[in-house]
Amino acid sequence: MTGCERPLAFRDSLPCLRGRAGVGVPSAAVPHRRTPLPPPPASQGEERRLAPAAPEKGSGYLFARTRTQSDGRPAGRPYRLAGCLLLLCAAAFGQSPRIGALYPLGAKAGTTVEVSIRGAVAGASDLLILGGGVTGKLSGALASLDQGARDLYERKCSTCHELRSPANRQMNPAQWESTVDRMIRNNNAPIGPDERTKIVDYLKAFAAAGNVTATVTVAADAAPGPRELRVVTPTGVSSAFPFVVTSLDESVEKEPNNDPAQAQPVTLPGAVNGVCQDNGDVDRYAFQAKAGQRLTLRVAAYALNRECQSFFNACLHLYDAEGKLLQRNLGFDNLDPLIDFKAPADGAYQVEVRDLLWRGGPGNVYRFEIGELGYHEAIYPLGAERGKSFDAVVFSDNQPQHTWRHTFAANSPLGILTVTTPFGPFRFQVSDVPDEFDKHDGQPHTVPMPSAINGWIGKPGEADRYLLEIDADEVHTATRWAVIGPFDGGADGFERPLGPEADLLAGRPVADRPFAGKGGDKTWEVKDVDGDGNLTFAAGDNEVWYALHAFESRNEVDQILSLGSDDGCRVWLNGVLVHSLRAYRPVRPADDQIPIHVRRGTNTLLVKVLNVGGPGGLTASAGAWSIEAFAQRLGSPLKPRVRLGFGTGWIADVSNGPGGDARLDWSFGKPGEYGLQIEDADGGGGERHAYRLLIQPARPETELEVLPGNPSVPQAGRLPLLVRRSALAGCKADLTLKLTDLPPGLHAEPVLLPADVDSAVISLEADAGAAAGYKVARLEVSAPGLPDDGWAKVWSLDHFRLQNSLFPIRRQGLVAAVVPGVAPYSVDVTPDTLAATPGSKAQLRVKLARRPGFGEDVTVTAYGAPSGVAVTAAVLRPNRDEATLEVTFQETLARGGFGSSSAADAYRFVVAGFAGGDGLTGGRMYSSAPIALQPAGPRQQQTTRTGQAPAAGAEPAGRAVMRRKCAACHAFYDPTQTRKTFPAWETTVDRMIQKNNAPVSAAEKAQILDYLKQLTAMQ
Repeated sequence: MTGCERPLAFRDSLPCLRGRAGVGVPSAAVPHRRTPLPPPPASQGEERRLAPAAPEKGSGYLFARTRTQSDGRPAGRPYRLAGCLLLLCAAAFGQSPRIGALYPLGAKAGTTVEVSIRGAVAGASDLLILGGGVTGKLSGALASLDQGARDLYERKCSTCHELRSPANRQMNPAQWESTVDRMIRNNNAPIGPDERTKIVDYLKAFAAAGNVTATVTVAADAAPGPRELRVVTPTGVSSAFPFVVTSLDESVEKEPNNDPAQAQPVTLPGAVNGVCQDNGDVDRYAFQAKAGQRLTLRVAAYALNRECQSFFNACLHLYDAEGKLLQRNLGFDNLDPLIDFKAPADGAYQVEVRDLLWRGGPGNVYRFEIGELGYHEAIYPLGAERGKSFDAVVFSDNQPQHTWRHTFAANSPLGILTVTTPFGPFRFQVSDVPDEFDKHDGQPHTVPMPSAINGWIGKPGEADRYLLEIDADEVHTATRWAVIGPFDGGADGFERPLGPEADLLAGRPVADRPFAGKGGDKTWEVKDVDGDGNLTFAAGDNEVWYALHAFESRNEVDQILSLGSDDGCRVWLNGVLVHSLRAYRPVRPADDQIPIHVRRGTNTLLVKVLNVGGPGGLTASAGAWSIEAFAQRLGSPLKPRVRLGFGTGWIADVSNGPGGDARLDWSFGKPGEYGLQIEDADGGGGERHAYRLLIQPARPETELEVLPGNPSVPQAGRLPLLVRRSALAGCKADLTLKLTDLPPGLHAEPVLLPADVDSAVISLEADAGAAAGYKVARLEVSAPGLPDDGWAKVWSLDHFRLQNSLFPIRRQGLVAAVVPGVAPYSVDVTPDTLAATPGSKAQLRVKLARRPGFGEDVTVTAYGAPSGVAVTAAVLRPNRDEATLEVTFQETLARGGFGSSSAADAYRFVVAGFAGGDGLTGGRMYSSAPIALQPAGPRQQQTTRTGQAPAAGAEPAGRAVMRRKCAACHAFYDPTQTRKTFPAWETTVDRMIQKNNAPVSAAEKAQILDYLKQLTAMQ
């Protein structure tokens, strides 16, 4: 691979590189602000696998980042799935119990406490705590539930907003009774007197049965921070709930403490665990303060239980000894209040904790902390090289600045670690590359590669800028190729060897002879790339081209091959297939990032390009670099935006990447001086807007989320697990997913997650005679050419529902269980294999097998079908057990959809049914055996809206015009992924022609609009 000519110097030609004002050292004198704090501290987030059966010391959980709703209230980022899939996700979660509240919410290291656990946990028999340093055992359940009364309740109350999900509503028995009476009195609920009695008794029993106690012991050396607590019940293992280990003296609220005369004394510093139990409940605490003493009074409720926002919004009111209101706060850290108080005089003071709307209930739990405690604490730098000592500056809004020296051991894990400091736990990014520091002199400075740059954005609108020097020896772009083609792709030309492929893969030398191709004999031709580094073909529809490149390497080394192709491609290195992907796209650098092992000496790279329609081409380079900003994941409020410049403009612009940060994987195709800029995506800035910018050779990495995170399967039942992927560098490859460490009698076959799909379904199946039990399971991820471990990070998902949307919370533990009893129904589907052709349709015949006595409605539809595969749903009433679902393979499948490296490795999805309740707390979800989708070849013959049948594999004329004339335009790059009405598309086309001088003729415009009309009709 050779280099290219040197371009203009970045520092001289790019106007964005202007100097900025210098920024001083962070100061402790920071005014009180109501800016929301970043999310609660994550645990050791770089754990590469799920927590093992024996919990590891120091691990915890991670909260998802919050956003602001239209009403100004913060909310979690919703889990975005299409309608039916979203509902079925909820149904899957609904099979397992859930914890609604803990009391108390934490304990001091070295102590033992009695903890009340509330929620859908009836019949709890065991306690599971992940995170290390905390153990516990249950003291027993308080009540049981009448199944007959439950059935009556579900028939009569499942559609009522206030009654349909008791597990999500933490109410005491009197509140449940009042709610039922109000539904009968005001809403004419069809409930007779006897039925009312049974329903009220059931809900009262539910409230009692949903309360168990546990004895929890915290080791003296337990690190401060949250743990994941779950309970085991006859219906499975519950969702996780955080239990906090602290270094403060802990106490619990003691009633009565509603009135000033009953205020509960608090010793400073300390923490009180409380609960606003009833409507109108007020908790008052009394304390003594000295004149000038600066105290922090804060409540944590939402921070520990994000779904509490639906029923609890704590607020603080501070009074002096005469009852005069001094300060109040309704929400500082998202919904949680905080008061920064400087005592005006020696004396007694009182603070009041209550709900903003005077609501109460068993779920209104909180932790109240008071003392000379820092808040908005921040640390700089946000990381360091392992094996090296560094001095960190610790500052907060109300405490003097401190310094702290620390050394990450030479064998310390790489990635994000949580470290306990004298000032509380902080998250750090640990790397194995040298550290650099922003000089804050307003000038761009050249930084070495690799390195980790530490800096902060000192004021709103500011940007930090750096220079990267890329030498010709560091550029490995394939600039000269031997090319042969075209060959007829046909229906199977992507997988079938054509022309010289068999010779090349057999190791025979390149033959200087003709091969029978499309339109006659074809011979090899040497071609150079254009000025953009692209090799182009004069390709037609459904044509295959081969490109061969040879390069030398002085060493045996692992690298990342960054490749872009128009359209699909198969790649061999030294005769070994390393990548295969069906796609429908223009040429872009680094679309595919492929881990390769380069041998010393001569290496040969063979690329087979299948062009679906329009022009064809490819670009390839090796030695990709990863440029990753760490801020949000480390507690910084900075929302990083990273831009890469070359010559006279920007060539890459990224934000909103992993965990709210930014990541750019890039192959430098030309030598020269590149500009690197980091700023706040929202234009913010300040002393706390710190970042760590890690620049290093790209390594295979990916993140996967598994939901539900607590699957519970009855005997002879099937349950689908959805696995979602975030593809990072070097992981756009077929992944094999395998669940291990399952309880006896629970099975899951390994599944394929193809390179061009971001989710897959694992089917969990329990034997008919499986014994009840649970284990902390693991999801093992493997791929050809990738290491055995260390590159895939796996999270499980808990969830909560707010305003009819599901919001996820990432957890460390994936707990699988077999539960007693037999599934109330099973789902059978035929056929078990579908051949997918874009634009075609198929049918699935569904048959429900009900167990005796099961007479509920069951909704059936697809679960885990890839993008571009639409499946209808059906509701099976008690007198109906069969349905036919229509499967539509949409036009978007032409982009790739679910193609894999082998037709034998079919993508699989399931048909799932759910019944009962709202699908969240009462839903029972079970699924069919997996259905295979065989990857389709180039598009088959289809009929246009005019009734004309184009040639096999041809694309719509308007789409072909767009690929030639409009591919560079953001709005038209992939119209299948943009939801617009046809009039909106028409306006956009006119604007591109009239204002941007798009080179589109009147005839071409008509073809484009015709295609867009068809596209919007399908959407």
